[in-house]
Amino acid sequence: MTVRNITMDGRDYVLIPRREWDEYISKAPSRPGKTAKLPSRGPNDSYTLRDVRNSLAHKMSARRKAAGLTQVQLAKLARVRVETISRLENGLHMPGIKTFDKIDRALSRTKRTRAA
Repeated sequence: MTVRNITMDGRDYVLIPRREWDEYISKAPSRPGKTAKLPSRGPNDSYTLRDVRNSLAHKMSARRKAAGLTQVQLAKLARVRVETISRLENGLHMPGIKTFDKIDRALSRTKRTRAA
């Protein structure tokens, strides 16, 4: 992916070519709760890290939205930074085990609380 970082009015932005953006968006879930499917496996019978990150990002975002939470609310419940939630949901990073567990527990607690 060709990425270009720019700063305008003191804010950082990331630019990617339209074709790559369209491809990325086409893989995004079209409705809440629907997750993007992993692409077919490569020649060595495995997925790329990018594919796994994107799949995890879509699932996490869908779970958060289904729980009726904003990124800020989830971050507070999970006791992580808002930036962490944003980066994970945008497929920029993979969570460590501790972070993944914190977010999973927060979403699970919210689900039980809202169902009651």
